[in-house]
Amino acid sequence: MSAVLSQGSAALASKRLPYYMKENEMRYQKYMVFNKGITYENTLRLVNARVDLEFYSQPVVIENPDDLLVLCSKNWRFSSDYEPSDLRNVGATGVQLRNNAAGALEQMMDAMYLDGLGLAVISGYRSYATQKYLYNSRINSYGSIAAADRDTARAGHSEHQTGLAVDILQKVVRPLGNANFQNTEQYQWLKEHAHEYGYIERYPREYVSITGFSWEPWHWRFIGTEAATAMKINGYVVFEQYWGEVAFLEDEVE
Repeated sequence: MSAVLSQGSAALASKRLPYYMKENEMRYQKYMVFNKGITYENTLRLVNARVDLEFYSQPVVIENPDDLLVLCSKNWRFSSDYEPSDLRNVGATGVQLRNNAAGALEQMMDAMYLDGLGLAVISGYRSYATQKYLYNSRINSYGSIAAADRDTARAGHSEHQTGLAVDILQKVVRPLGNANFQNTEQYQWLKEHAHEYGYIERYPREYVSITGFSWEPWHWRFIGTEAATAMKINGYVVFEQYWGEVAFLEDEVE
C-alpha cells in the first residue's frame, strides 16, 4: 500500500490544480487507491467536500451558513441556532424559502404552468428543532438509526435548514407519492430546465456513496443560475463535485 501511495503522491505533485489542498494530499492518494478509475480532478473535488470520510464521523460546523453555495451534508453541519434572515412564503403555499430561492421557484413554476404543467410545493425551510423531531420519528418508525439515515438527515445536516432546498411533487387533485415523481412530465421538465432558474437535483440516482442519501427526484436545491448552468455545462452531476472545486479556488497553489 505504501508503494502505491508514494506513486500517487508523485502523480499529484506533478499536476496541481487551483483547488488542490496540500493538507488533503494523503486523503487524495487513499481515495484514488480505493476508487479505481476515478479522475485526478474528481478526486480533488470530492475529497475537498469530505466525501472520503465516513458519514457523520467528523462533521465540520459550517462557517458561512448564508452563502448561496453553502454545502450541507452528512459531513458538514449547521449550528442548532442557525436560521436564514430572509425567509418568505412561496406564493400562497405556506412553505418558506429564502427570498432569492422563493422568487426563482415562483418564476420556474410560472414557466411550467405555461407549458401545461403544475407543481405542488411540499416542504421548504425546516428549523434544527423540526429536523430533529422528524429524524427521531423516522428512527421510531424504521426501528434503527441506520435505516433512518438512508433517507432522513440528522438535525444540523439537513439541506432544508439552508432555506434553499424544496421538495416538490406533481400538482394533481391528490399529489402522487414520492416514489412516482421520477415518472412524471414535471420531473423531465425540471431535468431539462431547472438550471435556467438556478435549481439542481440535489440527490441524483446512483450517487448515494457521495451524497449519503437515496435517490430523491423530488428534492431540488437553489444555487443560482450561474452555478446551476455551470454544473450542467461541465457535466457535474452532484453538488459536491462543483463545490469541492469552486469553494477552494482562492487557495491556489503557487
